[in-house]
Amino acid sequence: MLDIARKRLGEWGKLVEADVYNMDLKETFDIAVSSGGVWVINQRGDRTDLGNHTNEIPQDIKGLTNVAKHLCQEGLLLLSIQGEHKNYQKNLPTGIVYSQEIEKIGENDEIESIEKSYFFKKDGEILAQ
Repeated sequence: MLDIARKRLGEWGKLVEADVYNMDLKETFDIAVSSGGVWVINQRGDRTDLGNHTNEIPQDIKGLTNVAKHLCQEGLLLLSIQGEHKNYQKNLPTGIVYSQEIEKIGENDEIESIEKSYFFKKDGEILAQ
């Protein structure tokens, strides 16, 4: 992701790779971006949620607090918007099929938890998972 960003930004801006839960960079930034990273915005019908890849709310709070400490007073945290999670399949060359399979593993009034599985199959046989 950083290589792609460097190509797109050129000399504009500074890119930093860090552990959001433990970073102490001794500087602040105008913008922090999570594009398909730790956090995303999930839109499902008329519902919009903060999605995460940690499954632990206290860890998310720690990470978001730490990112906020590294933003300037008027700084922005930009999150990508992701559509509804759903099963997906795409036929690739040579008869290989890529698929994403979604399983709901929990839900309450505040949180929906899902597990994503990714497969490469050929003739129904799993080549990679």
